[in-house]
Amino acid sequence: MAYLMDMKRNGVEQNDIAADKALAPRPLSELHVGESGTIVGLDVKGAIRRRFLELGMVTGETVRMERIAPLGDPIAFRIKGYQLSMRKADASKILVTAG
Repeated sequence: MAYLMDMKRNGVEQNDIAADKALAPRPLSELHVGESGTIVGLDVKGAIRRRFLELGMVTGETVRMERIAPLGDPIAFRIKGYQLSMRKADASKILVTAG
């Protein structure tokens, strides 16, 4: 609580903090069903990176979480008009910003 009061004294509002958090990159696997995000980077190299790029996982593309399997793996996304399913571990290597 003291932290927030100190932040308000310094001119930082709670809404500003929430806005900054929404824009911070996070793994694609952390999106909720129905939520969309814009790809800002891939945290992989080599053949897997090339495969992600071939599937349309390019910077600036919008991806929407469609559904999650009952046990949490795999995850289905909608990107470029088609549905793509992948393992949660692979989705965690794709960084997105909300919105």
